[in-house]
Amino acid sequence: MNGPAGSIPDVVIDVLAEVGIANDPLVRTILIQDGYFFGEKYAFDGGHVIWMANCNRVKVFTDDGTLLKMVIVEDETDTAA
Repeated sequence: MNGPAGSIPDVVIDVLAEVGIANDPLVRTILIQDGYFFGEKYAFDGGHVIWMANCNRVKVFTDDGTLLKMVIVEDETDTAA
């Protein structure tokens, strides 16, 4: 399933709304692996969202680790010649 193009925080908010989680305060954490930027984690009451930059996927999990939704974020590219 492909998701909307846009900034990652906007995509996260849209994906959360799709699974019925809206207007919940998000706590953003930058993820670093082996000294390199890996993605972002957005925590909310009852779960968290992970955005993995290397594959441009947004995954929504409950606190117990159940995957609620995964979206592949499309890149905005200019295809005009």
